[in-house]
Amino acid sequence: MLSRKEELRRLADEYIASTGKNVYASREIADWAIRKGYWGLPKEKLISLCADEFARAFKEERFTDPLGNRVRFRHARKVDIDGVQTTLWENWLTISRENMETSLLQRRNQIVGECVQLDIDTESFNRFRNEGEPIQIPFDFTPDVAEHRIMRTHEKPSSSEPPQPSLQSPVVEQQSISQPVLSRP
Repeated sequence: MLSRKEELRRLADEYIASTGKNVYASREIADWAIRKGYWGLPKEKLISLCADEFARAFKEERFTDPLGNRVRFRHARKVDIDGVQTTLWENWLTISRENMETSLLQRRNQIVGECVQLDIDTESFNRFRNEGEPIQIPFDFTPDVAEHRIMRTHEKPSSSEPPQPSLQSPVVEQQSISQPVLSRP
């Protein structure tokens, strides 16, 4: 059985033989292979790619709260369903306190993981590659968060910003910074 890379090289050889081209771009071969039905993604991979695209769109969706803060509208949390880790999404207007707390703590743990890796990378560079003063990376983010919040209070929302969802109504208007508003009942 051929490996995936060996199969791709075999398809390239078939393309060369069928077209007579000895100079070609990989995009040409890709177009040919897809049109001929020789190349495609399994359904599960397509579902994963599509789900990732939805997740990216959800992460960017914001609304302005009554204090003028730009707030993430949809929140994710990882759960175990029948032994399979799954990411569930809920919107700001309907998420329970318990699910919101789980989502926020999971996001915080991602930040902690990044900080741990940053600390390891800094320590390793300082010990084995740095010929000067050790690089010091502060992990107290309190001043940074305060500075960013002050800067954000001075930003004015774009006049083209879509209407905001009512914080009182369970009916939510779908919105995204780059997409038109779509009303849903």
